[in-house]
Amino acid sequence: MRVCPHWAFERIISMKKRFLAITSLVLICAVLCACQPTPNVEAVNSKNNGVLQEKINETNPHSSLSDSCESIYLFEDFLSTDESVSFHFNVNTEISSDMRTVVEVVPHRLSAEDIQRVARTLLGNVTFYERRTSSSPMYSKSQYQEMISQLSPYTSLDTLSELMGNGDAEVYLEYVRMFVEKWIDESENAPESDPRTICDWKLKKERHYNDSNEEIGNRQVSDDCDVLYANAGKDGIEYIYSVTTKDGGDYKLNSLNLNLTEGLGLYPVEMAIFRSMLCRTEKPSDAQVEKVSSKAQAMLNEMNLGEWSVTNVYIETKRINNIDEYSIHVNAVPSFDGITAVYGQRSKNLKDAYASIYKMSQATFEFSANGDILYFNMESPIDIVEVKNRNVATIDVDELIEKCKKHLSLSDAGTYGLPEDIIDELEAATNEEILCYVYLSEVECGLGRVKVQDTEDAYYYIPVIVFRGYTDYISAKTQTLYYSNKPDSSSGTMPVIVCINAVDGTVVQ
Repeated sequence: MRVCPHWAFERIISMKKRFLAITSLVLICAVLCACQPTPNVEAVNSKNNGVLQEKINETNPHSSLSDSCESIYLFEDFLSTDESVSFHFNVNTEISSDMRTVVEVVPHRLSAEDIQRVARTLLGNVTFYERRTSSSPMYSKSQYQEMISQLSPYTSLDTLSELMGNGDAEVYLEYVRMFVEKWIDESENAPESDPRTICDWKLKKERHYNDSNEEIGNRQVSDDCDVLYANAGKDGIEYIYSVTTKDGGDYKLNSLNLNLTEGLGLYPVEMAIFRSMLCRTEKPSDAQVEKVSSKAQAMLNEMNLGEWSVTNVYIETKRINNIDEYSIHVNAVPSFDGITAVYGQRSKNLKDAYASIYKMSQATFEFSANGDILYFNMESPIDIVEVKNRNVATIDVDELIEKCKKHLSLSDAGTYGLPEDIIDELEAATNEEILCYVYLSEVECGLGRVKVQDTEDAYYYIPVIVFRGYTDYISAKTQTLYYSNKPDSSSGTMPVIVCINAVDGTVVQ
């Protein structure tokens, strides 16, 4: 029996959800409001031209950002110039405004030693195996028996509903029964010995693992990402460790990831089983949250992939059929002599000479209340090329706020979550105007990333001021909420609405 990888199995399962998906798409496509006039003045975006190159060498010890902190009181409502967006500022905060370092960085190229060191940091001294190929995974007799034993308790709708919830149970029940039956049949002729090979920590072309015709298609080998997929077990929990690199003209990737499950087969059900084992605990205490935060920071230090700092820690609660599952999330960003980068800076990958084509450098952990790791992801670790300036001249905070408001006023409704064409389709389908509301409630200073002019993949981390908040798209007549990116209150991190370069006053994309 062929065991599907993540993406292929999702395609199979999605057939049962297609009607709901189509219905949702219709709901997310409705509003009537003839085309709004577009802004008649373009906002200035950071492209790191010659002006910025000059300014990063200027110093000013009396810059407002050299103060230890600054109070911001901002309560204001206004419309964009085309009247398609309603902005609402509600800010009363103090910001740490001593961020004035400029650092040039480049992406860190992952070595086999890096990859192995991160794996050991995450799971300790366990055995890592090469992940089986997707088209013909081989298992031993005892491994089949373990999988059958794990899945058999969930062959009834009641037990599967208790594990996954009623909706998912109805979708996956027939697949659980099918896999158990096939595994029983295949176990009869399975070998006694473990057919897996020990991980060699070398990157391989993606088709080495995802090797079916559906997965490869017409893609050339040169278009494959370089990857490593490895499996390991710890305390009865299966993990998949994956590393992905791509250094092409179309896009670039450089990431490390750890997740639950083997990464093949009925992984949504397996994920639910492992999470139920680890996360159905009492709500994490403050002491447990602090311990997990310290553990994440220690892991980042041990990975030795640059300096990182934990910036945000929060508890997530998932309720499944009246049973709570708790996990602790930890976010981290690059740090330069204790000065942290902004978490959540957007990267639009614009099609111009200065567009950022690497994902933003960020790291995320998820742990159980007891400190068991559930998930890890690190994007784009970096190497420092040079500290360009430790006391760069920056623009006064009040002026930066005015530049932010100017930029917002020249934007339109298609900027904040729903693209303009989707808004048009929604309006046409519902015969109702969609209103865009942007609520800005948080301001912070930190280091943001911009591209270094005339380079392939070098970046500056420079002082920026960031405005956070969320967006609602609501119908004018019925007040139906079609889209919102407001985070759960427990996460404590609002999305970045706009990021202003504090050195030259331009908008950082």
